[in-house]
Amino acid sequence: MVACVVVGAYVYFYNNQEEGISKLDAGDTTNWETYLNDKYKFKFKYPSDYLINDFINNQFHDDEKSKTLFNLGAEDIYTMEVADGACGSHSTQISQNQKQILDKKQTGDNFDDGFALSDSDTHHYSKIFISDYGVKFAYGISLCQGSLEENEPWTIQAYEALLFNGDNEISFYFPIQNSVSADQGELYEIANQISQNKYNGKEQQSYNNYLKILSTLSFTQ
Repeated sequence: MVACVVVGAYVYFYNNQEEGISKLDAGDTTNWETYLNDKYKFKFKYPSDYLINDFINNQFHDDEKSKTLFNLGAEDIYTMEVADGACGSHSTQISQNQKQILDKKQTGDNFDDGFALSDSDTHHYSKIFISDYGVKFAYGISLCQGSLEENEPWTIQAYEALLFNGDNEISFYFPIQNSVSADQGELYEIANQISQNKYNGKEQQSYNNYLKILSTLSFTQ
């Protein structure tokens, strides 16, 4: 059994630690690939050495270990399948309520109440951001414990994003391979450092790279 919690993350890059928040910008994406989904009317760019496990079109690359993989999903919030797992639940009612909450939020607001709907046993400290193309999304860092044993170490499982285009829910799941392990308190501090671009580890670089992808999100209708 797995225990998970999403810890909020400021999806802004810092010019430096003293100046504070600056605008998120993907920088030069000339050589990046473009993902376009005609059904759910959205697109984004991603580095050419990344691969997408596309749950929308049932196209998977789990056997490709030499490249960075991330998961992408989208469903209609009125017809989606119900799912229950160790890290939370998924249903039409939950998704509809999350959309209502997200619609009312502004940039920089937390999304604690939204994520709590799908995982009521944990606390969330998530934030709202607007991409360079006006797409609003909630985002955070997912921390998980290997089991519910008291001394089992915690790891950074993934970085996640949630957004809606009309009645469609779109979700990104960026798994972190071989993440740092620590007790719960220590990992909360590490996640906090990552959110401020102050952590010296590969998890920071992964975090920044994924945020660059999210900054390119746009709707095509």
